[in-house]
Amino acid sequence: MEMEKKNIALIILVIALVASGVGNVILALSGGVKQEVKYRTLIVGTGEGPAVLDPLDSWDSASNDVIEQVVETLFTYDLSDPELPVINLLAESYSWNVNVTELTVILRKGIVFHDEMPFNATAVKWNVDRWLYLTNSTGLLPANATPAFPSELYFFPDHTPIIEKLVVNGEYNVTFYLTAPFAAFIDLLTYTSFSIISPYSHAANDKSFIDLTTGDLIGTGPFLYDYYKTDIEVRFTRWDRYWRTGSYFEKLVYTVIDDANTRNEAMLNHEIDVLFGALPEKIAEFNADPTIVVKEMGSSLIYYYLAFNNHKINVTWRKALSYAINYSYLLNEILGGLYDRAPPAVPAGMPGHNASVQANLPTFNVSYAREIMQSMGFGVGLDTAYPGNNETQWKAATFATVAFGHSLELNEFQGSWFNDQLNTLLESNWDLIGVDTHREYRTWGQFLDTGEKNPDDLEVWYVGWAPDYLDPYNMLAPLYLPSSASNFAQINITLVNELIVNASKEPDKPTRLEYYKRVQYILFLKEFVHAPLMTPQSRFVHSADLKNFPYNTMGRWAAWYVYK
Repeated sequence: MEMEKKNIALIILVIALVASGVGNVILALSGGVKQEVKYRTLIVGTGEGPAVLDPLDSWDSASNDVIEQVVETLFTYDLSDPELPVINLLAESYSWNVNVTELTVILRKGIVFHDEMPFNATAVKWNVDRWLYLTNSTGLLPANATPAFPSELYFFPDHTPIIEKLVVNGEYNVTFYLTAPFAAFIDLLTYTSFSIISPYSHAANDKSFIDLTTGDLIGTGPFLYDYYKTDIEVRFTRWDRYWRTGSYFEKLVYTVIDDANTRNEAMLNHEIDVLFGALPEKIAEFNADPTIVVKEMGSSLIYYYLAFNNHKINVTWRKALSYAINYSYLLNEILGGLYDRAPPAVPAGMPGHNASVQANLPTFNVSYAREIMQSMGFGVGLDTAYPGNNETQWKAATFATVAFGHSLELNEFQGSWFNDQLNTLLESNWDLIGVDTHREYRTWGQFLDTGEKNPDDLEVWYVGWAPDYLDPYNMLAPLYLPSSASNFAQINITLVNELIVNASKEPDKPTRLEYYKRVQYILFLKEFVHAPLMTPQSRFVHSADLKNFPYNTMGRWAAWYVYK
C-alpha cells in the first residue's frame, strides 16, 4: 500500500514538474524502471518542407520558415509589434553617409555561432563576399552556374548590383558601399537571403550552396538545426548559448502534412500546436473550440491583379476593361467572402499605401465602360444603359477582333480552378461591352518563359506579387520599371520611372512615401496599368495555451517569441 502511494506521489510530482515547464525529467521508480518525461516541444503543422537549406538561395516561405529559426540577419522586423518596425538584430547600431551610399554598421559583441566560433566583422565580410559571388553581383560566377534564386533582390532594375563591397573597419565595425543611393537598403537586409551563417562550418562554402539533404545550417539564432527528414519533419533543438533570452521550448518540430484537410484536422485533434495554411471552411470549427485561437489580421500584403499588356492594349481599352469586371461577384461568390479587394500594388499594411487611390479604384460599371468603348468608336449609337435596349447587340459584337485582329487572349494556368472561374467571369463581363475573348493555356513555367522572352505573346493574365521587405520599392520597382525582368506588362511611364528612382534615393522617409503615393495615383487612376483583384485575409491559428504569439501581416513566423 505504501509503495503504491509512493508511486502515485512520484507520478504527481512528474506531472507537476512538466506543467511548470520543467522538461526532460528522469525519475527512478520502484523496481529500477526509469520513466522519461518529454521535452517541452512545440509542434508546427506545415504543408511542405523546405525546398532549400541555404539562406542565400531561399525565396519561398516554406524554406524561410525553417531557416529563420536558425540564422539571423543584421536587422529584422519586430514581429511582436503590429506596426513591424525595423530593429537592430546582429547589428548594434548604424549610420549613413549624407549621400545614402555608405552604411556603417557596429556589430554586437559576445555572440557566437552554433559551432562556438565568434560572430564578428570577419564573419560578416565572408558572408557578404559570398552573397556577391553567388548572386553574380561580381560578374565572376561561371556561365554554367545557377545564381542564387533571390538574386534579383541584389540588383537595381537596370541590373546594376546594389552592393559594391563591404569593408572591415575593425573587429565589430563594417561599412557597406553601395553603387548608388538606396534608402530601402536596411529593409532589404531584413530578408532571409541576407542572413549570416558561420564561415567556419564544414557545410559552409563561399562558392556553392548548402545541400538540403546532406548539409548543415549553422547560425546564431535561438534554435540549432537538427535534421530534415524529407516530406516528414524538420527538427530543431534550443540553442542554450543564444545571446538573447533563450527559447521557452527545448524542441521545435515541423511536421509535414501535405494534405490540407488532414493538416487542419490535426489542429482540431490537438496533434499540433501551430497550423500553417488554415482552410477557410474550417475557421468556424476552430472558433467553436475554446482551446484554439484564430487571430484575424485583416488584409494580407499579397497583391493579386489582372495584368494588361500595356504595349498592345492602350489606356482607353484598359480603362474600359477595368470598369467591366464584377469585383463583388469575384470576392463574394467565387472567393466566398474570404478575400478583400486588392490594393493599388502597395498594401494597406505597408508604409506608403495610398488609401485615397484604394477608395477610388474602378468598380463594376457596365454603362460607363460602354461609354468608354464608344469614345473609341465601338458600339456608337447603341444604348449604353445596363441593362438597356441593346443587350443582344453588345453581346454579339466582336470589338477586340476589330481592334487587334483576333479576340482578346486570356491566359489560363493549367489546372487552376480559380483561374478557370476568373476567366469565365471575364468572358461574361466583357461580353457586355462587346469584347470577344479566347483562352490560352500555359503551365506556370511556360508563362514565365513567355513573359521573359516574348511578352507580346501575353495579353491579359492574372498573377500575384508579395513583398520581401516592407518598403514600396519592393512592390513597385519590379512590376513597373521597364528595366525589370518581372515587368511582363511592358509598362513604361516616364514620370513613374522618375518618381520610383527618385524615391529610392530619398533619405527623408515622409518625402519618399509621398513619391510612392503619387506613383500609385498615376498607375491606377490615370493609366489603369493593372486591375487590382484581391488580397487574402491574414490569419493565424494556434493552441490557446501559446502566449506572446507573433501576429503580423507579413505572415512571418518566429518560434522564439512563444511560450506556454
